[in-house]
Amino acid sequence: MKIDTSRLFAVPVLVAVIAVVSMAKFVSSGSDPAGTLLVSETLLTHGTLKLDHYGPEVLSRYGYRVREKNGHYYYYFPLGTSLASLPFVAMAKGFGFEMAIHEAEVQRVIAALTSALTVVLLIALARLFLEPLNAILISAIFWAGSSLASTSGGGLWSHNFAILFALGAIYTAIRATRLQQAGLWPVIAITLFLAYLCRPTMALLAPFLLLYLFSDHRLNAIKAGLLLAALLGGFMLFSVNEFGQLLPDYYLPGRLSTSHIQIVGGTFSDALYGNLFSPARGLLIYSPFILVVWLCLGQSDKPWGLKRSWLLIGLAWPLAHWVVVSNFSHWWGGQGFGARLMSDSLPGLFLLTLYSWPTALRGRFGKAATGLLAIASIFAILVNTGQGLFGYYANIWAAQPSVDDHPWYLFDWHYPQLLASKRGHERRLAQNAQRTISFDSADASFIGWCEPEATQRWSSGTTSEMTFRVDGRGGPYQGIFHLQAFFFGRQRVTMLLNGVEIYQGQLAGNNVHLTVDFPPDLLRNGENSVIFRLPDAVQASDTDTRVLGLAFEKLRYD
Repeated sequence: MKIDTSRLFAVPVLVAVIAVVSMAKFVSSGSDPAGTLLVSETLLTHGTLKLDHYGPEVLSRYGYRVREKNGHYYYYFPLGTSLASLPFVAMAKGFGFEMAIHEAEVQRVIAALTSALTVVLLIALARLFLEPLNAILISAIFWAGSSLASTSGGGLWSHNFAILFALGAIYTAIRATRLQQAGLWPVIAITLFLAYLCRPTMALLAPFLLLYLFSDHRLNAIKAGLLLAALLGGFMLFSVNEFGQLLPDYYLPGRLSTSHIQIVGGTFSDALYGNLFSPARGLLIYSPFILVVWLCLGQSDKPWGLKRSWLLIGLAWPLAHWVVVSNFSHWWGGQGFGARLMSDSLPGLFLLTLYSWPTALRGRFGKAATGLLAIASIFAILVNTGQGLFGYYANIWAAQPSVDDHPWYLFDWHYPQLLASKRGHERRLAQNAQRTISFDSADASFIGWCEPEATQRWSSGTTSEMTFRVDGRGGPYQGIFHLQAFFFGRQRVTMLLNGVEIYQGQLAGNNVHLTVDFPPDLLRNGENSVIFRLPDAVQASDTDTRVLGLAFEKLRYD
């Protein structure tokens, strides 16, 4: 009997993936994923999504992850991962594990297994085009050198199963068209639905994949689309029955366009750039081989055998995903590591990478391009697997100080997350403390302000001034202010630095982050003055006679 050598060579790779995830020092079970398996356990033991039976003492530990709706408590994040985890939780409960106590341990096991299954599907997809060893090589590099490792290997995020099902849908569709296997359309529809159930942004994959299928076999695409529509319709009926609305809160499209944080000025363009090239969230910075591999296009002799419509999956879908997540005002995805929110597009980008993956070496340019690809791949693995799963300072980089409060750090090349170190971390903390003026800072004077409150200090009247000292030894400075504040209604705001106007505009809302550029020489060595003119400041209420405009939280200068 002939043995499939690809399976033999894949075994050590899969063992290594499971070992790496199992030994990872930094697992995100305490972030958004916390509570995922409570839902699985509740479904198994009570047959419901309601978490009421855990009681307030347990549920209070989960904070924003558990929310009250219609008099009951529910897990806020997508349902798909909880449903996909049912077999694992059932097995864990058979060994006496309780999710309110042992969830982190069970999540780590599931993360390891989903990571291994992801690599299996990557290899399966690559084997449609490459010989076994090359298929295993590209799959191992793509997993270890991307956020498939740093995100999905670092916890049971909603991405884990979503990416797994998306890969399943893509593999099945490519196999169906390349090998003319028409009976696979139900699998395509079901895996597309499950990907969406795990991660709502995966809804973007469905139209592109069905259009690709339509270009090859119209009837199968139509049947897959109808089945997918029926599954989505059933999900909506369930949601109306359970929540009294067409979709659960996390699945509502409006969620992507709002956030508790507003970044004033160039938000969308900043996010577009940041999701690809920022030193904190840039996909092509953390996984540069995705771009470098195109230098090797002339070294690829593999039979492709697909119509050009495959680019709907390999290029159009990732581009659409990039635009959508960049439209989310919290586009960096909180205090995680690397390009987490772009990880959903990786199955499509893997297909794109396969297209240009080298299978031969021709001439000096071919050898140089392949050598550069090897260097980029090693760098990506060191960053995503090394720093992402084992780097202490890389994993506290986004929390100390919080990038949610200091989003300008997302673009700071002086101390990027991917190169985080003890020395760099200590220098940034010291610099941040030196250059930050807080609402209750003892090193600043506040003229025309109210007394400080718990988290802010309100302006009083239409003009408020604060003075602070700058130590010239902390420079040089770029000439940038980062203001964090919120506003009493809509306010016209004028800012002056040492008597020179540096900003004029209208601002409104809570937790606004305003970036203001100014000539660096305006910032003096010694005492400096910032004046806020607020002509729209108004009396707070009938009982509160303060005239309020701006609630100042902090100001940082660079």
